[in-house]
Amino acid sequence: MVYLDFNLVLLSFIYVNLFNKLPLSTIQKINKKLTLESIRHKISTIDQEIVDLLIKRFNLVHEIASFKKQHSLTSYDPKREEDIYKKIVCQLQDEQVLSKDSLCAIYKTILTESVNLQNVLAKQDPVDK
Repeated sequence: MVYLDFNLVLLSFIYVNLFNKLPLSTIQKINKKLTLESIRHKISTIDQEIVDLLIKRFNLVHEIASFKKQHSLTSYDPKREEDIYKKIVCQLQDEQVLSKDSLCAIYKTILTESVNLQNVLAKQDPVDK
């Protein structure tokens, strides 16, 4: 799917066709707007990728919940949570971009919601097939 922002297209058109006729200050404003829109577009693309990955992750949580229910295991596994935190902190390359605390806070939400979903699914009766 191609995403075209009308404002970005319009600004590009103006920039290309009027470049020599505009004062420098106006050109600089247009450049800032183009840059901002371009960065926001990249963020939107990454946001969609994050959502897609979360959907995949939570589909797997359904499988985990089913397995744990079949084997009478609890939803929450503190050892597993600790291992995940250790692994993600080791994967963090640049703390100037994202701190360990921020990354762990994001994962805390993901893990909490995963356990909550497992708890909900564990209480459901199996569907007859």
